[in-house]
Amino acid sequence: PVVDTRQMHRHLSYLLSFGNNPWERLAKGLKEEGFESEYLDRLENKLGGKARTLDSSIDELQQEILQETAHSLKRTEEKVNYALLELDVCAWRINKCEDGSERTKLIQEYNKLRLRALDRRRDFQIQRECAGMRIRNWERTENLYPVPPRCPPDASS
Repeated sequence: PVVDTRQMHRHLSYLLSFGNNPWERLAKGLKEEGFESEYLDRLENKLGGKARTLDSSIDELQQEILQETAHSLKRTEEKVNYALLELDVCAWRINKCEDGSERTKLIQEYNKLRLRALDRRRDFQIQRECAGMRIRNWERTENLYPVPPRCPPDASS
């Protein structure tokens, strides 16, 4: 069936002027008429066939935000662990290296990787703090993700 958009807008305005959940009546009426829309589906709860309440929508949004925050923290933690792994590998190569010039290059690379690891850890600390983890955050992350000291350029084997 063809839908008159002006009539639908008037009907929508009329329904929006009522109570707390005007979309429930609108959603029900539009479904009965066979109207299909992505936005109508968003308003309609698939489990019970009822229009969502404002509280359930807010709860769902809060849950999505918490999940995204957790995923983001996990990705940032993985970056810290990867940076620390790169640092460990470079230190291992320095310890194995016998060539003086190659060793000097590896030490320079190690010190660059160390700065990157410090940056990654700082980013993680800031993100944790923004997520509400403020109590002893910096101390805890420094204990859990220790970055070794700088390697002096003249380090011997």
